[in-house]
Amino acid sequence: MSETETRKFAIIQTPPRRSGNAETDAANMVDWLWTFYQATVNESGLLDPTFQASAGRIDPDNLPDPANTSIARAQATANDAYRTAIDAAGGKNRLYQSGTFTIQGATDSGSVVFDQQTADTNFTVIVTVSDSSGGPTVTSLQVVRVTKSTGGFAVLLFAAPGAGKSITFDYAVFLRG
Repeated sequence: MSETETRKFAIIQTPPRRSGNAETDAANMVDWLWTFYQATVNESGLLDPTFQASAGRIDPDNLPDPANTSIARAQATANDAYRTAIDAAGGKNRLYQSGTFTIQGATDSGSVVFDQQTADTNFTVIVTVSDSSGGPTVTSLQVVRVTKSTGGFAVLLFAAPGAGKSITFDYAVFLRG
């Protein structure tokens, strides 16, 4: 392969294992990162903007200098990235509300009231267990049904956690369309 040619794939070695010796581990990691960089940038061109879908939009010479940025500017950049992603998705699946709720004892359901009502029930609810106490049964960790309304949603579990037991859920609601 000539100096001007690049391959369109990279052969990346596995990262080094930690030995417990910080000095040796750091040196091994630096060596691995340099090898990774060489494989993905210099040899394969995988990180070359001309091989990416948005060629020309990233200017490596015009990236913000971390020493001259602020938390406010970083947040503004993150907000712009979020808006760009939403625009790219056509405004679909926009995060509406997120939070936590807890179901405990003999209760097999829980509900969330939205801060502000939605126009309709055309939204997606994602629920996941984030914590539990008292050792609830496995069946009480299973969601059977989510019932939606414009004012919130309710979750029905396969079984109640039981006396002295509780389950905390994280949730995210995404508006569609």
